[in-house]
Amino acid sequence: MRRNALAVIVAVFLCAAAFPDGSFAATTILGIRHWTAPEYTRVVIDTSGEARYSVMEANASVIVDVANTKLARSLPREYILNKPAVTKVLVTPRGKDAVRVELQVAANVKVNVFFLKAVLDKPNRIVIDVKLPQLEEKASEERKLIRVTEKKKVVVIDPGHGGEDPGAVGRKGTQEKDVVLKIARRLRERLAKKGYHAVLTRDGDYFISLRKRGDIARECGADLFISVHADASRKRGVRGTSVYRLSTGGASNEAARLLAQNENLSDIVGGSSNGATRDESNPIALDMLQSETLNRSRLLGEGMLFHLKKINYLKFDKVQDAPFVVLKLPDVPSVLVETAYISNPREENLLRSAAYQIAVADAMTSAVMTCAPIGRGDEEAVVVETPVVEAPVSVAPIVEPVVEKKPEKPSPPIVKVSAVKEKPAKHSSPAVRASVAKEKPEKPSPPAAGASHRVYIVKRGDTLRKIAEREKTTVQALAALNAIAPAKPILVGQRLKLPVAETRAVIYVVKKGDTLTKIAVRHKTTVDALMKRNRLASPRVVVGQKLSIS
Repeated sequence: MRRNALAVIVAVFLCAAAFPDGSFAATTILGIRHWTAPEYTRVVIDTSGEARYSVMEANASVIVDVANTKLARSLPREYILNKPAVTKVLVTPRGKDAVRVELQVAANVKVNVFFLKAVLDKPNRIVIDVKLPQLEEKASEERKLIRVTEKKKVVVIDPGHGGEDPGAVGRKGTQEKDVVLKIARRLRERLAKKGYHAVLTRDGDYFISLRKRGDIARECGADLFISVHADASRKRGVRGTSVYRLSTGGASNEAARLLAQNENLSDIVGGSSNGATRDESNPIALDMLQSETLNRSRLLGEGMLFHLKKINYLKFDKVQDAPFVVLKLPDVPSVLVETAYISNPREENLLRSAAYQIAVADAMTSAVMTCAPIGRGDEEAVVVETPVVEAPVSVAPIVEPVVEKKPEKPSPPIVKVSAVKEKPAKHSSPAVRASVAKEKPEKPSPPAAGASHRVYIVKRGDTLRKIAEREKTTVQALAALNAIAPAKPILVGQRLKLPVAETRAVIYVVKKGDTLTKIAVRHKTTVDALMKRNRLASPRVVVGQKLSIS
């Protein structure tokens, strides 16, 4: 009898251990974490089991009462955030078996509270999202205005993971979410210098759902979408860079399938309450993607590989196909770039280094310029009120500029030019000239048939020397062609005549291993130019095909 009683006690103890969320044992709050994005703050309550809770909103507070729960001894009772959405978090025991978590929030917030079960290395979690609808709406409207106000090609750069989702982690503790954000920021900076308008889906350490990343690209009217990641493997020796585009069917290989499956877990690991990941993977929806967009994605991917192979070993020398949820953009060419293996010790060191991050950003920039080159109509005319000069000068008050007079003995022109009627400047004040140029921006006119020069409008940062170098001519030649002194400052908005270089067409025969991207890069032209010149309906080329190249 004594042994039977002891067996019963042991059985009861085992049941209590097996059911921590029941009446036998209380759930423990292990920790409270928080992240802040521009439009919302997320507070996460980590629990040892599936906690029961209730939510109440009152007096600028959000109160979450967790039942049958106790606090970890080391847990702080107060968290000072001082963020626009949440200013403070208070943790208070209520009786013996309950805990209250109170968030002091701003007015007119939108609150969403949901529970996430343990996944991978994440415990059970109560997630509290406190959103600022006015800021969300404002950010959305600003993104929608980009296409209207910016006369530039728009590239949306997506640093993978973020916030509660760190992505892959290297042996030295390097987190994927941190290194890809650094690469994305460097890429944004370089694309901006080249004349593109680059937008980041996140510009800090916070979580964004896969669906939201795509929404940002659509709102911006993106011409290209680049998702930046770092790969990982259980085998430390695996290394290399790879590039993927969306597949509407299966993956091109088993590795691509497993990678896509892992990346698509981001909403589950990071915490998304709407189940976007599963919905977006619907094969019927994916079949709606346009074939032209997929072709453009492949061309962008080929350009990435062409330039990235110069700085790192390629895991795959061809663009791979995989069903990535984040790439589901029917009308936006998009690729996902695995920059290196963070699980490989050598490549983890590369990812941590500024030199490699810069090299990756430079390679991606070159690929973007090949796939979506900046045309003359893509650059927005920049107008300032100070003249552009060859040497630095101190800024002086606006004065009436001296009207240029024809020299008494003009030097003979170096080249023969056709007569071009130019309207004399009606406004002598640079400020007035700036306002006129802003209302009616002028575009450089293409040369007429048989003309020996074309017209260029001076932009901010231009000098005769820079223009001469860009046009492969000399300052003296430009000065003579425009009947101005070589040392004379040039003004923003000023029209300059530029010589037209003679071009000749060559016939290139496609060889084995060629792609239109490789041919374009090799001959210093663009895919679009080759397709238009050769009247190609598709970017695909075959061995033996003849292409006309200018």
